[in-house]
Amino acid sequence: MPMAFLSMPAAASWRASSRAALVASGARSGATLRRGLVLRGAPSGAFFTAGRSALRPGARGRRAFSPLAAPRDSKVLRILFVGRFHRQKNVAAILRAAVQLAPGSFELHLVGNGPELLTLRALAGDLGLIDAVTWHGWLARSKMPEMYRSCDCLVNPSHYEGLPNVVLEAMASGLPVIASNVAGNDALVKDSENGILVGAGDESALVAALRTMQDVEIRERMGAAARARALELPSWREVAGRYVQLFSDQAPA
Repeated sequence: MPMAFLSMPAAASWRASSRAALVASGARSGATLRRGLVLRGAPSGAFFTAGRSALRPGARGRRAFSPLAAPRDSKVLRILFVGRFHRQKNVAAILRAAVQLAPGSFELHLVGNGPELLTLRALAGDLGLIDAVTWHGWLARSKMPEMYRSCDCLVNPSHYEGLPNVVLEAMASGLPVIASNVAGNDALVKDSENGILVGAGDESALVAALRTMQDVEIRERMGAAARARALELPSWREVAGRYVQLFSDQAPA
């Protein structure tokens, strides 16, 4: 997907006090940004685009995240979610999908907090998942590598995303990822290669994806591909250098 930019020289001429470039992730958000700024007086020729692959960062601090030396020997699927308990993150869908799995065949590990915590706890009770869910709260960053390694897959069913760090970190940890097919997730998760993409809000597809992850061989193959993908991505320092180069290339001679 392309990314849309307002170049620094154009931004400066449009509003002299502005020196920062404006960036929109994804074609749809880029088009929206362009229309909105043109309506507010930005010159229509002030934008340029760059391929997302030129800018995408690797997992933040990826050296800290690594897989287990050997796969876990367990028939219980340990499902992980990391993030804010907010409607955007669609955590309730994970609970409703998990209850469709055989009792005792899974554990849910929810790392985070947020305005939907009490609602989600009540839903877990209504679904009979009290014993299957562990509510970890926010964990210290130093504890996250072990948290990833202790689980079998990450689920990120958000209604919308930016570029999710938790997906990058899980991939670096050798976890396959089940994610909604929205901008951000789709830049990292390749369906049936290093994870599974499901339609945003498609809970039947989410159930099917979780059942697929119960196959140890499939998730080991996808987890290895996820780790390899994470290691291919550039570091944040490299990304910063690419931004500088992109803006330099766009500057007038």
